Amino acid sequence: IYVLSDDCEKMRINEALESSSNHNAGISDQGRISVLDSFTSRLYDIMTKMQKEKNHKLIFKVETFPAKLRRNVVANLFEILEKNSIPEEILDIGPSNHSHILSIIQLGRPTMKKYDNGKSAQISSFLVGIAPVQETVPPVSSTSDSIDDDVCRAYYKLEEAFERYSLSPNINSQTFITNVSLDGRKALHWPFPILKAGTKRKSTQQTHIIGVDCGSAPGGWTKYLKEQTVCTEIFSIDPGEMAKSISSLSGVNHLKMTAADAIPKISEILALRRKCDDCDGIAIWVSDMCVHELTKQVDIFLLAKNADIFRPGMAFVLTIKCNVGHAKDRFDDLTRNEVKRLEHVGAYGLKIIHLFSNRNGERTVMGFI
Repeated sequence: IYVLSDDCEKMRINEALESSSNHNAGISDQGRISVLDSFTSRLYDIMTKMQKEKNHKLIFKVETFPAKLRRNVVANLFEILEKNSIPEEILDIGPSNHSHILSIIQLGRPTMKKYDNGKSAQISSFLVGIAPVQETVPPVSSTSDSIDDDVCRAYYKLEEAFERYSLSPNINSQTFITNVSLDGRKALHWPFPILKAGTKRKSTQQTHIIGVDCGSAPGGWTKYLKEQTVCTEIFSIDPGEMAKSISSLSGVNHLKMTAADAIPKISEILALRRKCDDCDGIAIWVSDMCVHELTKQVDIFLLAKNADIFRPGMAFVLTIKCNVGHAKDRFDDLTRNEVKRLEHVGAYGLKIIHLFSNRNGERTVMGFI
């Protein structure tokens, strides 16, 4: 995979664009540097370098997110190829008979930065990957959705949320105090420290760590908590059916009821345990439950907080859902209102993320409390 950055994760076009003349970047009358021109110029540099290394014809198929980005990227690449008189027999862009897939994902909206010289520049972040076509996986098509498909989609939705949070700017590592040892390392100083810090190996911790998956059916988020976090026990709340492969996992308790009914039950269970051991509450709360009202997700979360079942510094992931017609800007404003409600009760490290896995009427809110 070729990644356009030194940190091997993402490329951010910012101050580097001041030397835009080296990248054929266009500059408007207002002195604004064209992000897309500079970006595609850098793609061209990588593609030609690859062609020289391979010493044979390369055809690239361009795939982008958002999809509307593809047309402009392809047009700019064609223009650069023509300008540099690159023959089709050496390097080309095409939707079929391609040798490589060029994948581009734009992270968030471009922002503007002003410079001391009076110019301004758009700053955008992109994830870019290039792979031989034989090493890529074609899109999976199915005539029916199985429960396993739903589990898989949900699993990777939560995985994306944790990954995106860790890449977010201005997010300081939070401290999640436990006595848990992860392969000899304390579970501290990790953007979401309850994660196994990049390892899929089981930890040898003795501390009992509880997670809650609210709206869990068919079980994708529960599976992720079980496999990729240090949770030893998970309360999966949903009146619907869980996949048997998930509900039968050790440490998974399916509470087949609504969240409003489950919270008092969990409170009773924890109250009994506190008399016998050092149980200090829920360590992580994730919720992707279906709600009819936009405020309901936070309502349930606050209901749980008022039941005193959270441990200090608990991590949480909430999907804010809008099931009625709202313009995007209006929905974003309503989501920010929900974040203010969380801040009001002491939540911190808050981040609103529009996951690639989210629908248009969904935003993911993550943080600690």
